[in-house]
Amino acid sequence: SPAHLLSTKCVLAERAAKLQKEYQVSNLSPSQSSNFLTDISDQPIISKIISLGWVSGGGHPASSTCNAGYLPRAVVGVPRTIKVVAHDNQGKALGKGGDEVAAKLVQTGSQGPPITSETINHGDGTYSVSITPEAVGEHELHVTLDGLHVNGSPFKYSITNPRAPAYTALSTQYIGISTSYPYDVALTEEGYLAVAEYGCHTVSLYSATGQKIHTFGKANSYGSGDGQFYHPSGIAIRGDLMYVCEQTNKRVQKFSVKERAFISKFGTSGEGNNQLSNPLGICIDPEGKVFIADYGNIRIQVFNKDDSFAYSIPCQGNPWGLAFGLQGHLHVAASTLNCIHVFTPDGTLVTSYGSGTIYQPAGIAIDAEGYIAISEIGGNNRLWIYNPDHTLVHTLYNQFKSGGFGIACDNNNSFWVTDFGNNRLVKY
Repeated sequence: SPAHLLSTKCVLAERAAKLQKEYQVSNLSPSQSSNFLTDISDQPIISKIISLGWVSGGGHPASSTCNAGYLPRAVVGVPRTIKVVAHDNQGKALGKGGDEVAAKLVQTGSQGPPITSETINHGDGTYSVSITPEAVGEHELHVTLDGLHVNGSPFKYSITNPRAPAYTALSTQYIGISTSYPYDVALTEEGYLAVAEYGCHTVSLYSATGQKIHTFGKANSYGSGDGQFYHPSGIAIRGDLMYVCEQTNKRVQKFSVKERAFISKFGTSGEGNNQLSNPLGICIDPEGKVFIADYGNIRIQVFNKDDSFAYSIPCQGNPWGLAFGLQGHLHVAASTLNCIHVFTPDGTLVTSYGSGTIYQPAGIAIDAEGYIAISEIGGNNRLWIYNPDHTLVHTLYNQFKSGGFGIACDNNNSFWVTDFGNNRLVKY
């Protein structure tokens, strides 16, 4: 009865107050929801009539997930759709709708009202949340289930103006850097360019004008010690953490960008779990999982945030560049098959594109609108631009010397490509 329900709330509130006092924590209070779901299974009724079913609550916010963090950039006036999956408190997908799922976009430093979302309940425990940015700048995206943040929320988002026209014409800027054979590039939170310098066995931070800010490792002095490099070949950054693949040492090192310090390393030479053969591309998901293109073993290896091995994704062709798209799918440059494969993060092949057009793809990056830039390591040294629906927009010929090995996209939706043979970065 209502009286019983209210008395239960009082008991919970009293218990929460005692716990709060005992453990010196705050914000312990009952969370109300009228969302009761009743399941009745036929078989238990047949076998035992007294087993009429069970009552279960809705999703557990902290265990529920969304794909908002895979590409934390968006564009003014362009709706961004986010998929939310409700899980129970054991992390199992709920499989039922009925929760209250919402999102809001809050501009950093603004006193104005947040941008709210529209939500579609698919009835199977998944929800589509659509939100349309209205202002340029840094924002926080809050994604909630029954009023509480889902796993990873709030997310930092950079909002930019849309480009017009969309890559049908490209301006080019060349940034000469004092390095030997730049192999890959990534962007720090401060906007610096982190460059894997293959020839001199270092990783350096550069400003957008090419000024060197800091160098990890010692130039022209390769090694296998902590903080040393031997042919750095892939680089990825999320927050303060920078991961660097090494082609010859066959390992991955982790650094703090702000502290300019070595943190840890993982991977050895071989074919087993936690073993690598010619690691190249690298990217990081919102939970901190690290995806490594294990080129020589024709697979992608996935590692947890604590550097432990998680699982492998078998590939049909040798993988090079990796990038996450708007829907959280992993785009893989299948270099030896001359196409791009698209996987779910757990390794299910969704689709492929570029076959018959792309040749020896290496670098790949995706902007806030879902446009895809792909670089070539041989042949005509091309750069391809694809629409979010995987149709070709634009092709540029003879852009690099010996290939453009790595690509990164900055918060202004500019693509940066490492021009390996010319010792420079190219900004599009």
